Amino acid sequence: MLRTPARRCLRLRGTLPCASDSAGPRSCGSLLRCPPCVPANQPRNSQRDKGGLSSSLTLCLGHCPLFDGTPRRWQSSYGAAPTAAGSFGAPSMSSVAPSAALHSSINQSGSTATSTAAPSTQQGSITVTYSPGSDSSGDGLTLPTTVLTGHCDVISETLSKVDELLQQKKAQEALGTGADILTAEGIDEMVDELKEITSSEVEVLVGQMRLPAVVQKAGMHELRRSLYYATSLKARDWVGEAQYTTLMRALTVEFLRRDSEGVLAPDDVLYITTQMVTANFYNRHLWNRMEKSLLLLRNFETIDMATIKALSTKLFKTRRGCARETLDVRRKILSAMVRRVSTLANEFDLPSLLGLLQCYTTHDMAPQPLQALAIRATNHVGELTPQECATLSHVLRRFRLLRLETCERLVDRICTSDELNQHMAHSALQAIRTCYNQVSDAGRNALHAEPTRQKLRAMGEQICCRLQEASFPSMRVILHVLDIIVTLRIYVPKKSLQSLFHQAHQMVQVVVEQKDDLIDPNTGKRVRPITMEQGRQLHALLLHYGSDLCPELQTLLKECFKDGLLPDEASL
Repeated sequence: MLRTPARRCLRLRGTLPCASDSAGPRSCGSLLRCPPCVPANQPRNSQRDKGGLSSSLTLCLGHCPLFDGTPRRWQSSYGAAPTAAGSFGAPSMSSVAPSAALHSSINQSGSTATSTAAPSTQQGSITVTYSPGSDSSGDGLTLPTTVLTGHCDVISETLSKVDELLQQKKAQEALGTGADILTAEGIDEMVDELKEITSSEVEVLVGQMRLPAVVQKAGMHELRRSLYYATSLKARDWVGEAQYTTLMRALTVEFLRRDSEGVLAPDDVLYITTQMVTANFYNRHLWNRMEKSLLLLRNFETIDMATIKALSTKLFKTRRGCARETLDVRRKILSAMVRRVSTLANEFDLPSLLGLLQCYTTHDMAPQPLQALAIRATNHVGELTPQECATLSHVLRRFRLLRLETCERLVDRICTSDELNQHMAHSALQAIRTCYNQVSDAGRNALHAEPTRQKLRAMGEQICCRLQEASFPSMRVILHVLDIIVTLRIYVPKKSLQSLFHQAHQMVQVVVEQKDDLIDPNTGKRVRPITMEQGRQLHALLLHYGSDLCPELQTLLKECFKDGLLPDEASL
């Protein structure tokens, strides 16, 4: 049996050593009678003085280090100033320094202790006010409002007027010359005037942002509005680089300070991170802090539906062409919202539901909790438009939930469209190929394998007979469509094939003739370069179906191969 020394046995039985007691360890009872914070030279019978028990307790508290009057970490480091009634802030002077009152009571009771601890106060400190929450009476707290609100209101009004004018100009151009309410020159002049007003307001706002007192007293709603308008004006190229950097740096410093104080709500974290990521304004400290906050998933289980819709829409619209270094943070934002989205699965209307699923799939995410949303969307195929059905087929493929019955309903719904566009045609053919690859020649369904393939080919023929209605955006999509047609052995009318090869000929012509700026003259958009591998694949498909479908394309491709006009894949 393991023997324990006598001193250790005493400790295990409930005694504690006291450095000030030279007589060795005392028992728990002696500790209760005279706490260890009493000096060793203090006689024990002094507790029976005329002050009684209260005097001895006051003496113990006065010497105890827990009441030395220094601010603790649960108190705000910015808040020594008194706050207004009904707002949360730093504690008052009476609560910060209890030792002063204790020592005064000691002196009044005739004790011998004379040491006092002076409270440490910070001069010029700013109170941290808390926007969320409510006061003791149950009424919501009034949000602090500063001069930033006025500047944001002016910028908001000018931007809304500019959007209205540009929308009116676009509508007049679409309707023709007979519907002009304002001339194009008049609209441009008004937009320039509004731009000047906005620029002057931004200058004043930047000047206010340079003052730490203004920024630190501002409410969270004001800082969020300032961040939104800073990124919006930068996207319109209405703010200079120096002003934009000053604004964003001031906001970054304030967000870091409030996060250190612990006063950022979960929706604030989501909003700030989304705006910073979509604007690609990188600050290492802020991004690391926000990423660490996004990993605490339990904090985001109560965010409201409006926040989910707004942020997912923002992320979806800025996904195309975004910087690759922001993809990781984008996925962390969406991962933080997954649990709340799955809880609200039955609350979303169908367009919002579809947009949310599309946002996740464009970021290469298919989280398991969101499968319920995708399954719910398949129950309402009859209520969706053909364009939405094409989107849903793409989403179901990414979630690996596409079944033959669902594919059949989606393709039938897509075929009801008055005009087939490239998104509908491409998505339908991809869905048909996915189901085609799921058909097995073995097992209990082997007898139905070939009839199922014939059924899928018939569905593909429904789409392929209308391919001439669609205009495809790139060579990659055309080659993908032709690859599906050849692999599944789908019958395609000659008219549809001629349309496909004619569009491919126009794309090759743009790449060959305009080498510097690859701008399509028909659409005015920049096109991707066509590689030598894509040219050879297109040439093989043209020979497979017959070069008489587009002789000009065959001649042009032969020239490209001979003169090396198309770049190699490795060179790009």
